[in-house]
Amino acid sequence: MKKIDTSTLSFSVREPKDGKASSTVFFFALSAHDTLSLPPFCHPADILVENGARVISTTLPDHEENTRPYGIQEIWEKKIPALGQFIEDLCTGIKELMERFEGPFGAMGISRGAFIAMHAASKIEQIEKVCCFAPMLQVGKENSLSIDSIKEKLEKTQIFFFVGDNDTLIGTKNVEALHRFLEKSSLLKISPSIGRHGHGTSNENFTKGALWIIQK
Repeated sequence: MKKIDTSTLSFSVREPKDGKASSTVFFFALSAHDTLSLPPFCHPADILVENGARVISTTLPDHEENTRPYGIQEIWEKKIPALGQFIEDLCTGIKELMERFEGPFGAMGISRGAFIAMHAASKIEQIEKVCCFAPMLQVGKENSLSIDSIKEKLEKTQIFFFVGDNDTLIGTKNVEALHRFLEKSSLLKISPSIGRHGHGTSNENFTKGALWIIQK
């Protein structure tokens, strides 16, 4: 794993062993370190690298020093302006990395990371595919950064949603509703819920999503 600084953010990168990547995926979950190296969160990254893709991540707000805060929706709700600025900085950094690395480009995220990935895709047209595992769709009851506020900008992006059938943290029905709105360009897989609040994702689904995003 190596680090690359852009004009706005620092990113971590995992490359295939031969150094010859056939695609580039931006993957968000926790800190850059945990996203790319801590099981089970890193499982999609492992699959991507094994199959010839480059994986790039950055540390999400409030996840510095490899922390994994609980109740991130409430934490971020109090920091909407700062979160909005992070998304802008992230997109600037991604665009700089796109000048350095070859595509095709995709974005992937787990829960809060899926929220960030969809925001990035709504602003960067070169991101052709987005894979969302148990996607968080908003950070408060009403806010300007909800995915509902940008869903029209995602209509031309291929998106694969994975969610448990009883995810009480993000609301399975909320993901189903977003899929229906984007049904011409999105896929949805509902599986038996696992983990706390039914919000977990199995390695089987991590693998399926990772292979889908690099499928040509």
